[in-house]
Amino acid sequence: MCVHGCIVGEPWSQLFTCGETEIGDRRILQTSLEERMKYKMRPGDVEGYGHLPIRCQKLAMMLLGFMAKALKLEKGEMEELFEDGMQSVRMTYYPPCPQPELVMGLTPHSDATGITILLQINGVDGLQIKKDGVWIPVSFLPDALVVNVGDVLEAPRFMVLCTSGAVTLRLQAMARILSNGVYTSIEHRATVNAAKERISLPCSSIPNSHLRLNLHPA
Repeated sequence: MCVHGCIVGEPWSQLFTCGETEIGDRRILQTSLEERMKYKMRPGDVEGYGHLPIRCQKLAMMLLGFMAKALKLEKGEMEELFEDGMQSVRMTYYPPCPQPELVMGLTPHSDATGITILLQINGVDGLQIKKDGVWIPVSFLPDALVVNVGDVLEAPRFMVLCTSGAVTLRLQAMARILSNGVYTSIEHRATVNAAKERISLPCSSIPNSHLRLNLHPA
């Protein structure tokens, strides 16, 4: 532990997630009704409230359509896989850390999704991607979105876990990878800043886990 209370090697961030199976939803449901009513909002109370997941999904479907066209797939073939899939919206807050070299905002990983659209809210750099073994900073661009290709669009073999009621289904698609490596799910991480907080908002699209995915020809 450093002198400022950070634990070396531990993620230096806080996550707020919207999704049916996420911890954040379970926590709010465990609070009292009186406490929950303090945060209750309805569509229309605030302009744009509740619209973000819908707009992110529309953008993701449009991008998937362009990707499918580049792969010479049938019109609507890729979009169909995501129509009834899961949409996850998460806000990540990275507090300033006086010793940023000792911690990691988000440890190296690739996204186990189809596609992730990332909005970097307050203009602070921190996202890095790994290319040829070297970590490369992704500079912040005002009014721009970062699009990450997830594992679902690349990997050659996939085990899907999904829950329907109380039953957990295991669906193994021998050829689950839609693009067969044409699109690459890149390893990335998030660093922290010594003086400034960083806020990002990733919106992920995951295909319908009840569908069998086909391998695109190499």
